[in-house]
Amino acid sequence: MKVKVVEIYDTIIGEGRYMGALATFLRLGGCNLRCSWCDTKYAWNEYIEVDLDTLLYVLGNKLPRTKRLVITGGEPLLQKDAVLAITERYWDRYDVFIETNGTITLDVDEADMFWLITVSPKRGKIGVEQLREWKKIGDETGNVDFKFVVGDWTVEEVNAMVKACGIESGDVWLMPLTKNGKVVDEYARQAWEACVRYGYNYSDRLHIRVWGDKRMR
Repeated sequence: MKVKVVEIYDTIIGEGRYMGALATFLRLGGCNLRCSWCDTKYAWNEYIEVDLDTLLYVLGNKLPRTKRLVITGGEPLLQKDAVLAITERYWDRYDVFIETNGTITLDVDEADMFWLITVSPKRGKIGVEQLREWKKIGDETGNVDFKFVVGDWTVEEVNAMVKACGIESGDVWLMPLTKNGKVVDEYARQAWEACVRYGYNYSDRLHIRVWGDKRMR
C-alpha cells in the first residue's frame, strides 16, 4: 500500500485537549475541502508516496520517545485504509490521535482504536447529520472532541450546531482563526468569552504563537 505523506516530525501539540504535550506528527496529503483560510495549504499537493511498511518503520523509531502519534492533513481519512493500518499497529502501545474535518466517518470499532478523535468541522461544508453521526460515535467510545474555528464560524452558529446535534458543551473546543501567520486576537477574545459563557473549552494555537507560519518539519 502506498501512502501520501507530506511530513513526519516531532513537536509540541499546539491545539486542543492535549495542548503542550510532546508528539510525533504524521501529516498526510490531499484534502476534499480546501478552505481559503487553511494554514496548511501545502498539504493539498506537496506529498510523496511512501510504502506503508517504510512508513511504519519510520514511525516505529520515533514513537518510543514521544509516546503519541497525531495523524493530520489535509484530510487524513481520504486515506482511511492506511490510517487504520497505522493505528492498528500502534494503538495498544501508544496514544494515537487523529484530526479530521468530519466529512468521512468511521465505524465505532474503528474509532475505538484512537485515543482521541478531533472533529474540526468547516462552516458550510458539513451537515447536521454528519456531526450527529460523530456525536453518536463519541457517545459509544468517549474519545471524540469537536473543535470549531471562531472566525470561520460565529459563536451563534456554533451554538446552533451544537444544539442541533446534541453535543455536550464539555466536548466542544473553540479556537481562533489565524491570518498571515498570526492568531487573530479579536477571534481569540470572542472564543474565550464564549467558552466562559457557554461552558465550552478554549484552544489557543501554541505553534502559531511561537513559530508563526513557519513550516514545522
